[in-house]
Amino acid sequence: MGFRDWCRAARARNGGLIPTDMHTRDEESAHVRQIVDAVLAQGERARQRLLEHMDVLPNGGSPLVSVNADPIARGLVDPDLRDRDWPRAFAARLARLIADFRFGDEHGDFHFDQQDLYQLQAIAEDAAR
Repeated sequence: MGFRDWCRAARARNGGLIPTDMHTRDEESAHVRQIVDAVLAQGERARQRLLEHMDVLPNGGSPLVSVNADPIARGLVDPDLRDRDWPRAFAARLARLIADFRFGDEHGDFHFDQQDLYQLQAIAEDAAR
């Protein structure tokens, strides 16, 4: 079951709200961690592609990611560029992107309140560390 389906099912069981019991939070955490892992894996795949083609990159691929690139994207592709605040910034952006995602189908979109966003961000930050 995907995260959207899980959210809908959890809300349906609890009068429109996602329950806050430990079992539900553990399930939510597992879903968010899967998303974080998928995004980090995409960054690693991009890094590997860049490393394979360093000979055609500006300055021979040094730095691997341009200093003009977005800091979150830079850290996603090159883990050596992640400072101590990177996991928090990454998690905040990811939580916002998840919440703002529009599926464009008849099954509806996510509906998160501010507390839900904070929870998503906390789980994502922990997973990114």
